[in-house]
Amino acid sequence: MKELLFNLFYDGSTGISPVFAIVSMSVALVLSAFVALTYKLTYSGVSYSKKFNSSLIMMSLITTKTVLWQVLLNMLNLAKLTML
Repeated sequence: MKELLFNLFYDGSTGISPVFAIVSMSVALVLSAFVALTYKLTYSGVSYSKKFNSSLIMMSLITTKTVLWQVLLNMLNLAKLTML
């Protein structure tokens, strides 16, 4: 299982492939949906907030996209530095 996950996320290249981005976003969606479902099932307060639940999912997807974008920018900057 460990090797399968390693091979899924690491293909030996230094770039971010579209498949890697899609897999990362999918994993973030599944994990955040699990957290949102847990919140929905276990919340025992007076007012359950659907907006908060959906914001949990959106925050994880936005964070994943931001991290992927930052990694891509860092790799482009490193490529520019190695060309000098």
